[in-house]
Formats: sequence, C-alpha cells, structure tokens
Amino acid sequence: MHAHDSNPFMPSFLFSANSRTGDGWQRTHVGYHATYRRINGVLENSDATLRDFWKQMLALRDQGTGLLGHPDYTPPAGASTLIYQPPLYDTGTASYQDVRRILARIHDYHIKCLGQRIVLVVGDHQTYDRMLKLKINSTSNEYSWLVPLPGEFHFKWHVTLALHRLWWKRLAGWFCATAGMIETINENSMEAADKIKYILDFYSRVCLAIITYLSKVFGAELRDVDAFLVAHADNLGACNPPHDTCE
Repeated sequence: MHAHDSNPFMPSFLFSANSRTGDGWQRTHVGYHATYRRINGVLENSDATLRDFWKQMLALRDQGTGLLGHPDYTPPAGASTLIYQPPLYDTGTASYQDVRRILARIHDYHIKCLGQRIVLVVGDHQTYDRMLKLKINSTSNEYSWLVPLPGEFHFKWHVTLALHRLWWKRLAGWFCATAGMIETINENSMEAADKIKYILDFYSRVCLAIITYLSKVFGAELRDVDAFLVAHADNLGACNPPHDTCE
C-alpha cells in the first residue's frame, strides 16, 4: 500500500514527481496553479479548515501580547537547559553517512551518558527525511530511541512564498507600496535565502493589519465567525477565491 492510498490529504500527484536530478525534476507541463487546484479539490473539509484558521486568528487578536506575540509560558520544571556540543566538521545534512554521524553524537550523549531512553530530534526537511528513512529501514534497534520531527521553519517559509505568488498582484503589492516597503519586498526575488526575514516579517504585518481592520469594521459581528461568513458569503476573498483568477 502506498502512503496516498489511505490518506485523502496526500493526493497521488505528490508522490509522482520525478527524482530531483538537476533541472529534470521539474514538471513543466503542469499548470502554475495545479497544486492549489488538486489539493483544494481533494480536501472535502477545505472550507471547514479555512474557517478554523479564521477563528484561530480572530480569537488570538486580543489575547496575550497580540496576534504576533509569543505566549508567556514558564515550564513547570523551569527553563530548558541549552546543551552545546563540539561541532562536527565536514558534516552536512545531505548524505546518510553525515546524518548517521550526527545521530551517533546525540546517542552517545543523551542515551549513553545521560541515560535517557527517547530523544526528539528536530531538523529541516532534508535532515528529517534522512532520519526517518534510517529509522524505518533499520533492521535492528539502532534507532529505537529516535523520534524524528520536521522543523517548522521551512514549511512556514514555503507557505509564505505561496501566499506571495498568489496574492501579490491582488493584495500584497498594494500593502507593500502603502507601507513604503518597496526597498525590501518585491514580486520576483523573494525566494533568495537572504530575503527570508523580510518576507516573513512583511506577511506577518499583512495578517495583523487585515485582522485589525476587520475587527474595527465589524466589531461584535466577528464573535460568531460561522454566522459572519454565512452573512457575507457573496463577498469574494481568501475564503471563497474566484475560479477565473487561478488560470
């Protein structure tokens, strides 16, 4: 059984891409919005998911330090301890051999030295992929202690880039010009690594501005998000994108 056979949230086209070898992995025959259309069509509960996002954003707007704030949380057992290990030179995250070296270092310290039984290891997608496959394909208990977790950073960046592509001409470009941020934000060069902090900051401000504006305009009407969306169902927006704009 393939992963997508039992998971409606992972359509088959996600597993059919060619291997990423040079430029050959790109499927130029697939339309620009193919991923959006396929996922949007496969997820039967996409409307409910979007509504949940709206509810969460609106619920957070008046809590704590605000929509962009970090929760004030003190762990019951006190602050976490930061552990710095001597660096492993000439070791990256691309090869399985290098990831094995990293995991061996973690195992020696946390399992052998500290006597811990389970270790959560967080890495970017490439590191997570290597750890997961090493654990799944292991014929022994070599990695029984390992719980690999995908880091949120790359996912957050790619989702933000998707928003940038889809909404620049219709909304984000206006925000950029109005806010006087044209020196740091533009339409076509935000995928560079040195632009990450700028684009994440910009769209955080866009989200905050939209929620703040809606709250001031509609006020108490937003307390019941479901009723609000029904009352304004004829308005086209992020919750109800017009199909003719996705060509």
